[in-house]
Amino acid sequence: MLLSNCEQILLFLLKNGVVCTVVNSFVERELMALREETMTQGKKIAAVVTCMDCRLHRPDAEQYRQLCEVLGVDDCYVETEAGPDGAVLNDTERCCAAVRNLVIIKEAKQPDVMAIVAHYDCAGHPVTNEEHDRDVVAAAEKLSQEIFGESGKVVPLVAYPSDAEEGPTWLLKHMDEVRQDVAAE
Repeated sequence: MLLSNCEQILLFLLKNGVVCTVVNSFVERELMALREETMTQGKKIAAVVTCMDCRLHRPDAEQYRQLCEVLGVDDCYVETEAGPDGAVLNDTERCCAAVRNLVIIKEAKQPDVMAIVAHYDCAGHPVTNEEHDRDVVAAAEKLSQEIFGESGKVVPLVAYPSDAEEGPTWLLKHMDEVRQDVAAE
């Protein structure tokens, strides 16, 4: 791993006990970022905004694995927001935060794909399942326009509870069919 002159100097000072804890944590963050950059080279990555609902993030939900599988990537950078489809469509402040964070990920990591994940029975955006289906498609379009200046660049997904006795407790569905229905209206 190549270190800049500044990083080499800071590491020397750290090893000799000269630098304070604040600088130490700064260097550790920078070194972690360098390690992460090296680890993600050659991998396909996604940037995703999903709901913060803990049910989606429990190990038995397997959302991360499903996201990678559905989006065809090796890793995902995940931004959470309460009711992300509603936030993007109806809450200017929360929409700006989601857009800002996705733009940061886009510029820093150049993801291969971006997605927004809504889910049924959401306290952050309490609407019917059909409204979630339509709202996540509209939110994906809005994010596409805001971030890329063109249509269709953000993938709309919806998580719904599984009734299977084994496997993930939540499943993901791609909203391409709903996207086509909305476009036809």
